[in-house]
Amino acid sequence: MASNGTKILMKVNECFSDYDNVQEAFVDLGKEEFCRKIYENARDDLLEHFPDVFDWIEHFDSSIINCFGALGVEDAQAIREIVERWNNDVFSEFKNNLNIVENIMNEKGMPDLFSAFKWLAELKEPKGYPYDTALYNFRKSVAGLDDHIEYGSQCMVVYGADYGNEYFVLLPDHIIEEVDSNPENYVFFWLYYA
Repeated sequence: MASNGTKILMKVNECFSDYDNVQEAFVDLGKEEFCRKIYENARDDLLEHFPDVFDWIEHFDSSIINCFGALGVEDAQAIREIVERWNNDVFSEFKNNLNIVENIMNEKGMPDLFSAFKWLAELKEPKGYPYDTALYNFRKSVAGLDDHIEYGSQCMVVYGADYGNEYFVLLPDHIIEEVDSNPENYVFFWLYYA
């Protein structure tokens, strides 16, 4: 049933407050139960805080463990590398979607981007450039640059702060620095939803 996926970078030490640290939780619970707890925590949190974005998120089963791309407790360097690329990936998504609109503008001999956007919105010639792929994907990528999380967002950061979770698309400097210092407190995974 899942039709969309988003990349999640999540601070997880709050999920394991019964333990002295994340490493202790990982050793005690084992990888599958460790991942289950993180996934279910993220699932419940996102359904509660973003009901207009996430109507349905699948429950954890053993196959979902394959969606975990990196656990900082297992591979600190992998988490650091993901974080190093994160914001560039968000900007690249925007650039790729802008290039599509620019190509339409050039192929159609339009004088400016406004004309290309107007053409897409009016769907005068939808051959190969339907609204739901060109304009919609562009809009989603612009929303990401503004840290706006919406249906179809490419990536999200769930950051456990002292007063509750914070959500980002672009990584702020303080999180980048924290991941570099404490990568074991972070995980990266894909979350699928409808």
